[in-house]
Amino acid sequence: MKTRLASTLSLVLAASLVGFGLAPASAEEAAAPEPVPAAPVFDESTPTVDANATPDELPVMGDYAVSEFSAAAAEIDPELAEAAQRDLGLSTEEYLAQGEAATDGTTVLEALQERSAGVVGGRVTGTELTVYVTDPEAAALAESTGARVSYDAPPTAPEAEFEPAADLYSGQPYGSMVTNNSWYRCSTAFNGRALSGSGAYQTLTAGHCYKSAYPTLKALNFTKANDDDPKNSPKVTVGATLGSWVSGSPMYGNGADTALISIATGNFSPKSGLLAWGGGKGAPNSGAKKLVTTSTSTVAGAPICKTGSTSGWTCGRVTSVDQTTNVAGHLVNSIRSTACLIPGDSGGAAVVGTSAVGVNSSTTTSASCGQSGYQSGYAPMVSKRAGANNSVSGRLGGNWEPLVTVALVPKVTSLPANTRVFAGGTLSGTATNVASGNYLKIQFSGETKVRTAKIVNGKWSVSLAGLTPGTKSFTMRGAWGKWSIGAHVSGSLRIIAKPSVARYAGADRYATSVAISKAAYPSGAKTVFIATGANYPDALGAGPIAAKEHAPLLLTGKTLPASVTAELTRLKPSEIVIVGGTGAVPTSVGKALGKYAKKVTRLAGKDRFDTSRKLVKRGFPTSAPAVYVATGMNFPDALSTGAAAGAKARPVLLVNGARPLDATTKSFLKGLKTTSATITGGTGAVSSRIQNDLKAAGISTTRVSGGDRYATSEAIGRVSFPTFKTMYFATGQGFADALAGSAIAGARQTPLFIVPGSCVPGSMITDALNQGVTQVRLLGGTGVVSSAVGSLKRC
Repeated sequence: MKTRLASTLSLVLAASLVGFGLAPASAEEAAAPEPVPAAPVFDESTPTVDANATPDELPVMGDYAVSEFSAAAAEIDPELAEAAQRDLGLSTEEYLAQGEAATDGTTVLEALQERSAGVVGGRVTGTELTVYVTDPEAAALAESTGARVSYDAPPTAPEAEFEPAADLYSGQPYGSMVTNNSWYRCSTAFNGRALSGSGAYQTLTAGHCYKSAYPTLKALNFTKANDDDPKNSPKVTVGATLGSWVSGSPMYGNGADTALISIATGNFSPKSGLLAWGGGKGAPNSGAKKLVTTSTSTVAGAPICKTGSTSGWTCGRVTSVDQTTNVAGHLVNSIRSTACLIPGDSGGAAVVGTSAVGVNSSTTTSASCGQSGYQSGYAPMVSKRAGANNSVSGRLGGNWEPLVTVALVPKVTSLPANTRVFAGGTLSGTATNVASGNYLKIQFSGETKVRTAKIVNGKWSVSLAGLTPGTKSFTMRGAWGKWSIGAHVSGSLRIIAKPSVARYAGADRYATSVAISKAAYPSGAKTVFIATGANYPDALGAGPIAAKEHAPLLLTGKTLPASVTAELTRLKPSEIVIVGGTGAVPTSVGKALGKYAKKVTRLAGKDRFDTSRKLVKRGFPTSAPAVYVATGMNFPDALSTGAAAGAKARPVLLVNGARPLDATTKSFLKGLKTTSATITGGTGAVSSRIQNDLKAAGISTTRVSGGDRYATSEAIGRVSFPTFKTMYFATGQGFADALAGSAIAGARQTPLFIVPGSCVPGSMITDALNQGVTQVRLLGGTGVVSSAVGSLKRC
């Protein structure tokens, strides 16, 4: 579970004491200990995450190419690399790739489980996530994240006898003193800080290491892992006082095996990094590296590695997550794995890739790591299992959080060059090298509160609600709970008044076309165009002609809707133009229309392209020097083109974009004396062959397109409207509302943009800010264009 243990991404981590710079200080170091850093400006409170501003999307699995982990592999401790190769048969790059896949898989799995009760478990194999589901809906949701799906039961580990992995002899890195030469030995896991007061440094260990009868905790100094008792070995010495147990923190059983030790900072300076141990063969602090970047739960199949004072670094595979383990009569919620873990390793750190996942808790054997058939257990750092004691986060997260190290690089991507943003909008951007589920804290000038953004798939966003118009500076920092660290990233923005919003909508597509007509022609109209609302081909070219004639475009079904007849009564047209043949608009509808106008004209061809030519001929009977050309085989590009063509008094000619330009169309353009054509849409919509055919016919061409239908829509608006103060928005998933809308947008010299329906692409918002847009008009009900579009929520 990629969440902070307390409330929010700070960014430093940890494991064994020595690996964190917790080795006994020398006399010089003790005299001048490293100062505790002052609390950063963001630390006065732990803010609530703005859930509404968090990117509304599921996390997804990535590609995890091994070559992408070469640089990170160079920073990994060579002894961990040796353990991964020895125990898992993985190169360092493969270990990191699979570890990141497991961390991402955990986040994906938990997000899926929050969305659907039909997601019952998961497992990673290499870098592939398998999600176990019980129904097709859950399966479709899982597949959308890049996971494969299985209807089998999720995996569990076999039952076995578990014992605490502790030792009543001398050990590393700390011991509870039994006698002067006898120590109850354990290891430590992750350094962290208390969330209250000034944030005292505390280190995490196993709860069963706590012995109330032996409160004296001393660092034990080794020359290598698994050395013997201090009284028998000159290679082990008793060091300075480590610290003392944090009252109320130790718990062993009832789901937990965790405890905290308050660090004696006069003796030790907590550092980030994990103790190497040399796989049991090297010095404990040889090659210590900053390995941990977040704290998460994990998933079956993940490559897990642990460090401890007896067996050093060992690795294995996670066999199950959140499985109850009976540890010498104490029930502990556990991550089970095949990694070797033996007495003295208790309390040490377990990681998957660079994620802290557990505290060394139990083992099925006390033998050496040369044997096979191990099962080991770890108290989870984070767990989705119900019950506060089932994870370190659940038990201690309100009082303590780990230190982690993250190369957080936040960027703002939502601001145009002029750094403007609409009041009530969002500030959004990217954050590199940060796992999904981490956070970014942002503070604006003039505000005492801190706004917090969740990072999902490397993206973040935060609401600007409450900020009044004017110039504001802001400062951003990564955070893992209360204690923020790392360099500030600052900037400024100018908040401008939000555009007014109006929605033109009715109970159905026909009533929506009526609502648009009422807004455009409140005093009536001489001419009205009528087209079917059941399909798009005939009406795609009608918008520009209707705009040219200052006429509304109304939609009809096989019978004339009551809302349309009422509007015709109000409009009192002299002529009604039916677009399309009787298969689209039946003869009976044509007869009914005769009641509302003296003249009823039908424009219909033998196919959609012929109908398009007849529309062009009506609007431009003698010549059309400049035309727009769009595919008639789909609707998105032509919808936005219609508004642009109407505004520029040019026709839209529909073509079959996949075929060469036919002789009839060539002849038609020649008759219109056309000399230039603007092609809207990419070559997948209108082929390069058609563009070449137009050029061969002596017609100069320009293509306007984008990466998808929305980007093409924006490109059409940007090219066709050098300035505009109003934007019309319609869904890009349907055609009906935009058919009628293209006529009003074109008549009002205003672009029409198609959008996903629940948000506005960021580049369109940038256009709105650059243009100083003051009005937004929504076409259709909230079911097709949500209120979020009106509020200019960024996609």
